[in-house]
Amino acid sequence: QWSYSVTGLTASYTARLTGQTRSSDVLWNMYISKTGAGSFTDFLWFTGTSKLDGKGGQWVLNYSPSFNEPVLQIDWTGSGTDVEYVKYTYVRAQNDARTADPFKNSYIEFGSTSGTYNDYYNIHFYYLTEFYDANVEWSTTGIIGRVKCLKFFGDSVWHCWDATHVDATCPTK
Repeated sequence: QWSYSVTGLTASYTARLTGQTRSSDVLWNMYISKTGAGSFTDFLWFTGTSKLDGKGGQWVLNYSPSFNEPVLQIDWTGSGTDVEYVKYTYVRAQNDARTADPFKNSYIEFGSTSGTYNDYYNIHFYYLTEFYDANVEWSTTGIIGRVKCLKFFGDSVWHCWDATHVDATCPTK
């Protein structure tokens, strides 16, 4: 267990992080307490696991002491100091008015792969009244890339850029 306290103008905060080693991972819990105006005790701010070998894990952040419910889930894998994959998913089921949250299941996913376009983002997001999907791929060495989003471009083909970040004709396969 680790803890830290800080005092501001009208309140004091204490953060308490616990870790429990299990057979294949470590379970982490971060609790926040506040004294003063709007005080609360042991709000579970986030919980998560990390594999013992450091090659992956998951974090779940809770929304607030008033709405102590999951809002963001982060799944990740890596090797050494490199992140190979991370996905941020908005998981809150209800908004503050306690109606269905339309943003639920929105996500941003990042990963690395092999090939010309060796890094990517897959994005699933809610805009106005519906979900959109966008895919972005690029070369970390050549700085060329491409993007595809049916709702934005009006088609489902790749739109490319060159090493100077100018629109370019996409190579054919």
